[in-house]
Parts: sequence; C-alpha cells; structure tokens
Amino acid sequence: MPDFRAVPLGGLSCLEIGAPTPMRPGLAAHQVGAFEVAVNLEGLRDLDAERRRLEREIRRLDSDILATRSKLDNPQFVARAPAHVVSERRSRLTCFEEARDTVRRCLAQLSV
Repeated sequence: MPDFRAVPLGGLSCLEIGAPTPMRPGLAAHQVGAFEVAVNLEGLRDLDAERRRLEREIRRLDSDILATRSKLDNPQFVARAPAHVVSERRSRLTCFEEARDTVRRCLAQLSV
C-alpha cells in the first residue's frame, strides 16, 4: 500500500505524497528525477492569465529559435564565425527548443 503523507511546505497549505494524481484542469505537473510533482493552481493564479503568459512565452521562444536557426542556416556565418561561437549558437538553439517544449507541456496541462 502506498505511503500517504501530508505536510506543510513553503507557504503551501498542504503537500500530499502518494499515488499519482490523474490530470485535471488547473493541475500542473513536472517530472523531477524519478518523481512527478503536481501542483493545484486553482485559486493561486488566474488560469486564463497564466495561459496567455505561456502563449506569449512560446511566441518569444519561437522567435528566438527562428533567429538562431537563420544564423546557423547561413553558410557564411558558419564559415566565418569562430567555432566556439557556432557551438554556442547550437547550444542556445537546443536550450530554446527544450524550453519551448516545456512551456508547451505546461500550457497543455492547464488546458486538460
């Protein structure tokens, strides 16, 4: 049988540890190592405002991805720029794409 506990933590009214919680609107989840952390956002934030914020963040990341890709797709940039600059741009592109994927998952969770 799972071990269920409820403890106060950092301003939260309650932290429940136990069996996985089914996803539902207003619940945000994030994988942390072998654990999934789910937070009930209802009452903590205006969910519509949070959706709009996440949508803006996705648009910003899309813009960053497009700009970075256009640099890397330019053969003159790749040929003339120092190798460490090209490598740094590739790393940034990966970070932007991973961040966008994370924000998309968060938005999808709010829309469940």
